[in-house]
Amino acid sequence: MPPVHIVGAGILGVSLAAHLIRRGREVVLVDPAPPGSEASFGNAGVISRGSVMPPNAPEVWRSLPAYAFNRSAAVRYDIKSLPRLAPWLLRFLAGATPGRAAATAAALNDLLAGALGAHEELMALARCGHRLRRTGYLQAFRTDAAFRRTAGERALLDRLGIAHTVHDAAGLRALEPHLSAIFRHGVLVTGSASVDDPGAVTRAYADLVCDAGAGLVTARVQGLSARGGGYTLHTDRAGDIDAEEVVVAAGAWSGAVLAHLGVRVPLAAERGYHRRYGFVGNQRLARPVHDVEGCYVMTCMEGGVQVSTGIELAAVDAPSTGRQLKAAEAAARTAFAFDRPIAPPWRGARPGLPDGRPMIGAVPGRPGLWCAFGHGHVGFTAGPVTGRLLAEAMATGQTPPVLTPFAPGRYVRG
Repeated sequence: MPPVHIVGAGILGVSLAAHLIRRGREVVLVDPAPPGSEASFGNAGVISRGSVMPPNAPEVWRSLPAYAFNRSAAVRYDIKSLPRLAPWLLRFLAGATPGRAAATAAALNDLLAGALGAHEELMALARCGHRLRRTGYLQAFRTDAAFRRTAGERALLDRLGIAHTVHDAAGLRALEPHLSAIFRHGVLVTGSASVDDPGAVTRAYADLVCDAGAGLVTARVQGLSARGGGYTLHTDRAGDIDAEEVVVAAGAWSGAVLAHLGVRVPLAAERGYHRRYGFVGNQRLARPVHDVEGCYVMTCMEGGVQVSTGIELAAVDAPSTGRQLKAAEAAARTAFAFDRPIAPPWRGARPGLPDGRPMIGAVPGRPGLWCAFGHGHVGFTAGPVTGRLLAEAMATGQTPPVLTPFAPGRYVRG
């Protein structure tokens, strides 16, 4: 059989490649940067069991005034990008209903239930299991009011059977002795895990597939066009590449790749920033900590502390801004002791669809064209399980039931 060409060598692309190779398929990865260089490198390293609440849950209406006036550290927007973002935002808000949020949460729960096991499977093959920490993921609350406002999220975890424990200030000190005393409540999602270097994990998966014979083309796919019995990938550095079967897994750039073919996808770039700082003495965190009111996630990575921001809605290539990262660093320094920066600020882009669900599966009316993008904040978490399920669909021609809610047909008509 001819090789499958995968556009994108992030966590989704390399995970899919691993599972296709295990099923006997040849694979070629096409990406302008080394594997794991974009969001797969810059994320908070969480393999999250509990991130099932969609971003357009009904609670978004309560925060809308702060978002609209760009006063929230959780979500900011670039005013110059608003005309382009407006249609996406309208669809996003139209879906912010209890029924739709419940359906999306249930769908994500089914997908993420296999996420940690899928990572452990690839880690064993790639010999990088030493990077995994099965210590959970901690939400920390500075005030009683903030903790009460998230009661609905904890009730959702209960309904979906997602294991978690609730802690008071004393319980938090027992979990994380080096956190400051500013936090009054905490929720530990016990089935979550984390890694000490998500970029290194993704590169290990990429090394696994390259050692197994996968090809790697260093070029940006600027668009696709149909040809008899397949597609042509138009690249900036490798010319035109003919392919029989193509998977678009290019993250926030996926919409632009498909648009050239006439396939329109409402994909937004949910940009985020991080910076790494040196440790102070023996100060460490056993797990990633989400400061809910501070609007950042703090993770002890290999060699330093990483502070990761919330969302910035902007064009994927718009200039960087520093306000979110500056606010996140200031808040984080009141929560945990860390030293000076050890690396420059980093910016990446999470791909987001208006309904908060990824797009996984066959593109209607386009034989041999598949999608695997739009995972938003759960891209690193769900990469391996998505790759395993999509490889199954491609091999059998049957969509696993867990993927049905993520079918491209909800946005793309044949």
